[in-house]
Amino acid sequence: MSFEVWWDGGVPARAETEFAWISDRAYARVRGDRRHVDWGAWPVPAPVDARLLSRPSPADVMLSPGTAGTAGCCATTPATT
Repeated sequence: MSFEVWWDGGVPARAETEFAWISDRAYARVRGDRRHVDWGAWPVPAPVDARLLSRPSPADVMLSPGTAGTAGCCATTPATT
């Protein structure tokens, strides 16, 4: 898997990683009773104000208010190719 972070028309960060699936039996042996996590149990943090990051709009902030799949939620400066 690889990804790039785009910001102001440039790429300040890149990452490459590899992972593999393990069997349920092996995972159970490693994790024991801590195999199951209730991911929805944690509160969502408050969004960061775009002005604190010197960004022109909330859509330029990774954790800004919005709905998944629209500008504002998980949106960054659009990548150009």
